[in-house]
Parts: sequence; structure tokens; C-alpha cells
Amino acid sequence: DGGKSLSESTKVPLLIELDIPTSNFVYLDSYERAKKFYLSEVDAKETVIKYDGLAKGKGVFLPDTVDESRSIVKNYFTLQNNSGVIVEDRLYGTEVSVLAFCNGKEAYLMPQAQDYKRIYDGDKGPNTGGMGAICPSNILTSEELIEVKNHMDKVVRKLNYKGVLYA
Repeated sequence: DGGKSLSESTKVPLLIELDIPTSNFVYLDSYERAKKFYLSEVDAKETVIKYDGLAKGKGVFLPDTVDESRSIVKNYFTLQNNSGVIVEDRLYGTEVSVLAFCNGKEAYLMPQAQDYKRIYDGDKGPNTGGMGAICPSNILTSEELIEVKNHMDKVVRKLNYKGVLYA
């Protein structure tokens, strides 16, 4: 794949360790790896590029072409001088956000919210980090919310996390 899969690295990602579902992904830790990755048979429209680390809601890209993907990762590595990018399979469907207050032992869910992140009508523009949200929304069933809470509780206990967790 030209990149190093996180699941194959020496440090196991938390989602994998805790058996929390996520999309297929590769971790590209250098621009050279990223160039090789995008020379392979990659359909850019089927991927999402995410910066490794905090990006103030501006670190997710939905490229339409391989050239656009290369430009995104080149900018990240050469101008930002950062450690890596995650390239994931693009998932389709309705997005919902669930936040939780965490005390180091348990997550207490807030009402689910539906985000609107892309700048132009019809989701044609770049990711803005949140154009707005409607809350409460009733997208997830009670069973799905229980599953989300169970996954969040695993993270909270593992990290003894205190604060607000966003999923």
C-alpha cells in the first residue's frame, strides 16, 4: 500500500486495541510514503485525508482527484512540517455527533446532534469544521446510543479521561 498501516505499526491505535469499529485506513508518516501511496491504484473519491493531531476542525479533506490528494498531503508535510496523515475509506450516510461528559470512569452522553460541515449547498465545498448543527436530533436508535456509550466508556476507562469526549 506504500504506507504503513496503523494496525501493523509497533504502536497499536486505541480504536484497534479497544475493538472499536472504524473505517479501513493507512497511516502515512512522510511525504515520500504519501507520494508512493498515491502512485498506486487509489480512487481519491473513495478516500478521506485526516491530519494526525489537532487541527481546530479543519484537518479533514474529501479529495476528488489524485492530484488534489497529492496537493493536500504535500501542503501538510512541506508547509505544516507535521508528523503524518491518515487516509481512510470514505463512508457515506447520515452523520451524527455524540458528545459526552467524562469523569475518568464513565461517559455521560449529551443529546445527539446533526452537523453541517461543508460550505456550499449540496455539500460541494470544503470542510469548514462545522457550519452549524441541529440538536437534539434523533438519528441513532436507543440501541445504537448504548453501543456508542459502551465504546466511549472503554476509552474513558483506558485513558482515565476527564473532560468532554466527541464521537
